[in-house]
Amino acid sequence: MGKTMSKLNAFLCLLILTGFLSARASESYASTDLSTGQTVYVPVYSHVYQGDRENPVYLAATLSIRNVDPGKSITVVSANYHDSKGLLLKEYQEGPVQLSASSSIRYVVAESDKTGGSGAFFKVIWRSKAPVNPPLLESVMISTKSQQGISFTSRGEVLSEGTVPEVHTDAHEKILRLASEWVPALTSGNIEKGMSFYTEDALVAGPGKDDVNAGPKKIRELLAHHLNGYIVTDGSFRVCAVTVDKDWAELTGEFKAVWKPKKEGVAEEKEFSNYIWVLNRQRDGSWKIARFLFYPAD
Repeated sequence: MGKTMSKLNAFLCLLILTGFLSARASESYASTDLSTGQTVYVPVYSHVYQGDRENPVYLAATLSIRNVDPGKSITVVSANYHDSKGLLLKEYQEGPVQLSASSSIRYVVAESDKTGGSGAFFKVIWRSKAPVNPPLLESVMISTKSQQGISFTSRGEVLSEGTVPEVHTDAHEKILRLASEWVPALTSGNIEKGMSFYTEDALVAGPGKDDVNAGPKKIRELLAHHLNGYIVTDGSFRVCAVTVDKDWAELTGEFKAVWKPKKEGVAEEKEFSNYIWVLNRQRDGSWKIARFLFYPAD
């Protein structure tokens, strides 16, 4: 009888230990499921192909961001749309957007917008003050042309885990705003407005060995030559990437414009250039260009 009770007690201890370990494992699994922020890649298809001739079928796409946490809010820092080459096409938010518990937000890429291509994607950054159930991010593609309907979904994939520093978010917003003001400054023809983009010790350099302009005097002469002699039309500036490291940042992008001469008999110039800006944060919190490199795009 004593041996039987001893075996029974050992068996009960084993069950208790097993249950304890299972509970701890369950708790551990639950805690790893929670997050305070992520960067998420969501595939989007502005079109797909059909038939042997690969005829395109254009699609309307909806990005859905759902805060599935029943009790806590999250902040969607950014939702940026990129094309098949990874180039930024559109920022769907001007700033952070808060989603309350169990709420959602959606962004639509019109069927007529063909710029993304079959490899387009959204890159979404979100954060929260406390650990939450990560939001559900997916895209829904649909088309109903020619009596044939097509629809499918794509689920987001987490690129990185972790919170997004507020200072970087603020810096990105200010730099992107500066970039959005670049083309209007050129088309205005105002030299002083153009000079306001640069630091006092700025340098502007092109592809040639003589295309180096250091300091405000040289940069002003460069701007005067272009803005006094030409009118900028059809200008566009596409930001490809922004990287921030404390008080310094790097921006890469593509600039397109037509420079129409003010004098008759001079041929217009079409520009398609890659831009690299090295920016420095100023004492007032603004950002200015310290180094500006440009070279012809492929």
